[in-house]
Amino acid sequence: MRSIVLLALLLLSPTLVIAQPDTTQVTTDNLTVSSEVNKTALPQNDTLILTVSFRVSGDIDNYIFHEIKPPTVSNLKLFKTSSANRTAEESGELITYREYRFYYLPVSVGMGYIDPAILSYDFVPAGTTRRLATARIEVEIKEPVKVKKGGFPIWILAVIIAVVLAIVSAYIIIHRRRKTPKEEEEIQVPLEEELLEKLKETKQLQKEDPDEFIARISMLTRRYIARKYNIPAEIASREELVQALSELGAPSFSKFEWILNRLDEIKFARRKLQTTETEELYGKLEAILEENLPKGGDNE
Repeated sequence: MRSIVLLALLLLSPTLVIAQPDTTQVTTDNLTVSSEVNKTALPQNDTLILTVSFRVSGDIDNYIFHEIKPPTVSNLKLFKTSSANRTAEESGELITYREYRFYYLPVSVGMGYIDPAILSYDFVPAGTTRRLATARIEVEIKEPVKVKKGGFPIWILAVIIAVVLAIVSAYIIIHRRRKTPKEEEEIQVPLEEELLEKLKETKQLQKEDPDEFIARISMLTRRYIARKYNIPAEIASREELVQALSELGAPSFSKFEWILNRLDEIKFARRKLQTTETEELYGKLEAILEENLPKGGDNE
């Protein structure tokens, strides 16, 4: 009966997108969702892992995600959850990945079922709340596997692995120390210098494509905050970033705050930008990077 009611709700909801196991589906919001289990059949004394993940391309500020709750299950017991976020740049576009994992132990021999996991989110440009649901998954639970006694002691294997890792670590440390200062300088490029080069590449977009120019300024600003201060800036809101930077006492805080506030205003202004506005944004970000550029060596 529960399955029939759930199916009816999925068919009637106009904003519900279904993702089949081991497949992905792309919504009109540039959001791709997928789900899968690590095993479709397992012994009763083994662990089942459900992974629910989605990929967002473009401006993460367009989305406000609600927490994914553990799905309803049958003949399975949840004992652990975890989540992870990461960002990457693909073909010049910022991509955000988010992954949720749910760990289960089988209860008894037979079949186990995992109902759809529901992800709700607000799509800011449209002012709507939408939902994504994974497909219902079933797994076969078999008789427990007997653990053989004796054999190679696990603690000996752990000791061997620890020794090998220690040797490898020592080799890496020694190898790095043998590098000359010149080699180190060539390898380690300051973050500010790297982003200043990327900022210069956006200069021509000020007049050619102001919207793309603003998107690049936003991406570079958030990337700098994320890498410099270890803050998940790509997915954080403007208020969260301003508060975090304030609590850290970040240098150039007033400029950071001005840029973040100005980008937020432009995002919802829906009007053609003036050249003076784009130049001011460019100048503020350039000033932040130059102020924080490490002094010494060739930079003096």
